[in-house]
Amino acid sequence: MPDPGELANAALQLKDVEKRLVKAIAEYHPDDVVRQLNEFVDLKRKIKSAMLLESVINVPGTGNEQARNILQRIATGEPFAIERATSGSRLTEVLAAELDEAEIEELGSELFYSWFSHYEYIRALYDIGSLVLSVGKVPKNLENFVHEARSCYAFQQYAAVCALCRTMLEVAVKDLAIHNGILEDDSRNVRSFKRRHVELYDVIESLCKIDKFASHRDALHKIRRRGNDVVHGNAAVGVEEAEEFLKQTLTVVHEVYEKAKELA
Repeated sequence: MPDPGELANAALQLKDVEKRLVKAIAEYHPDDVVRQLNEFVDLKRKIKSAMLLESVINVPGTGNEQARNILQRIATGEPFAIERATSGSRLTEVLAAELDEAEIEELGSELFYSWFSHYEYIRALYDIGSLVLSVGKVPKNLENFVHEARSCYAFQQYAAVCALCRTMLEVAVKDLAIHNGILEDDSRNVRSFKRRHVELYDVIESLCKIDKFASHRDALHKIRRRGNDVVHGNAAVGVEEAEEFLKQTLTVVHEVYEKAKELA
């Protein structure tokens, strides 16, 4: 974890370098421009590298407001004044402070492969399975969410897996509701709804009033409730819970689509 004090000092230093760079450009001192430009890029790259694996950077202290603002600007890609002023020029790419291939390789070896490997990735995908359907075309976003959920599981992002399971369930249930005349479809390609206030609970209840889906009512609501707990921050998720939840979701979605073929 990066040292908060060092990050704050580096952020303030970067702002100071930017001022010197602007002055060197304005006064046309080519040698100084090159020197300040290199310092700006190197410092910005070091800050971004230090923040690489931290989702939340905590820099406490009432005197660090400016440093926090600078760090947030770097984190979200908001351009500095010098970057806005030189936008579209030959300096744009230099100021972006992108990593070169050698730096990416070094950071990858140090930060990524220290806790993860392709062996773990393949083993996780091998274990978790896929969604098997035979109903023809399904919503493209359902395919996308299944892919993302499997990837999140492989990369050990277990809360994200469960949140995506809740989303997969909603997409599937609403898709089936459309095909059974419960909801209106206002787009050929994107499943969107004129009744924006519709709740998943109500759609499940309506869908399960159809005989062929009735036996899946409890399973559908179970996934909905478990997904809600995670989405609303009321449940922690580990590997076993995520694996069980994803497999249950894939199974239930498979089964309700299989039921959709019956008496169609």
